[in-house]
Amino acid sequence: MEKDKSNGDSAAGDGQTITLNGTTYAKGLGTHAVSDVRFAISGCTRFKADVGVDDAVGSNGSVVFTVFAGTTQIYTSGPMTGTTATKTIDVDITGASELRLAVGNSNGSISYDHADWAGARIECTP
Repeated sequence: MEKDKSNGDSAAGDGQTITLNGTTYAKGLGTHAVSDVRFAISGCTRFKADVGVDDAVGSNGSVVFTVFAGTTQIYTSGPMTGTTATKTIDVDITGASELRLAVGNSNGSISYDHADWAGARIECTP
């Protein structure tokens, strides 16, 4: 996983600017299928992000984004490729103590599966 960069394949910090369908993002998480990122949360109400396959891999890649609030699945993107339009997530996570962001492969191969959680943010009450 790369913070505020796309997945670069070789080493930590080697990613590029997160880019989905020509739109660049200064913040977010760049991952590669298969990934599973978990955050302990408290007093949080919403998770928001734009998701898709990073432009760096062109029309390649085939992934599925899934969001869990605790153990409950609250979002799935369905299969997405490098040609799929960016999808926007805005889900309720009220009462959850853990936020889980998972990326799976959707075609049997993990080649080019550079999956971005662009502009990812958690909204919490102070």
